[in-house]
Amino acid sequence: MLLNVNSEQIDYLRAVRSPKQPADMLLEDEDLAYVQRFLTRKGILNEVVLRNVEREVRRERRALIGSVGEEITLDTIQKKYLSFDDLLHDSSYKRLLHEMDVVVVPNTNPDGYEYSREVMGLAAAILERRNEIRGYIALHSFGQDILYPWGHKVNEYPPDVEDLKPTLQKSMANGIAAAIYSVYGTRYLVSNSAAGLYPASGAADDWAKSIGVKYSFTFELSPTTMEPGFLLPEAHIPQVTRETMEGVVYMARRIRSEEVGRLLNDIISSRPIRRRSQRRIG
Repeated sequence: MLLNVNSEQIDYLRAVRSPKQPADMLLEDEDLAYVQRFLTRKGILNEVVLRNVEREVRRERRALIGSVGEEITLDTIQKKYLSFDDLLHDSSYKRLLHEMDVVVVPNTNPDGYEYSREVMGLAAAILERRNEIRGYIALHSFGQDILYPWGHKVNEYPPDVEDLKPTLQKSMANGIAAAIYSVYGTRYLVSNSAAGLYPASGAADDWAKSIGVKYSFTFELSPTTMEPGFLLPEAHIPQVTRETMEGVVYMARRIRSEEVGRLLNDIISSRPIRRRSQRRIG
């Protein structure tokens, strides 16, 4: 605990998971010198990685000012980061997209844009089709993590955690991490949300899991450290997009495969068993 610095004045961007792992925190400029002295006295190595976070945020705002008005549209994001038209014509994705629906919601943060108050609408849409939805991914930054429920308390897991947790060689989460790694060699850590990050209630992936969505994850995207942290340079965005897409596609293909297997089992189990008539000889 840092004396004389209110906890509300320190924004912990990344919690410590192990003694050798660094933590990232955001401080007011007036508190910086005191915190550095405190850490140094305690023998804790410390480094200032960004002197002026506000300046970096303003730079990103200027880059977006030409495209963001009263609303942010999918077209805006498509032009800058993704090309959904390319996905529709890519043979490796085309069949998948014809066999299953993939819904992309570009922004669900109600205070991210003044006119995007869609969280309740999104929740209503998911509840309406809860029996049809097999997978849910919440994309966040930063950290290079694949996080699975529950996040409200350490050592609390869903009943089917065996399908989610990293101890199984063929778990969905490990498969996603391996798919991401196959593109550029970026390693994502698979862990429970509460244990791997920090306990927090009300996460979207927890809610999706609680209403019956089998596979529900949060992806904390690249990088792993505060530099550049949330302020990923535009030049790095295509790389993160490509490798993340491979993780998403792996999850979609596995869900499709499981659904096909389930349907076949239903068909087989519902068919009457025909016995061959035995013919007598003689």
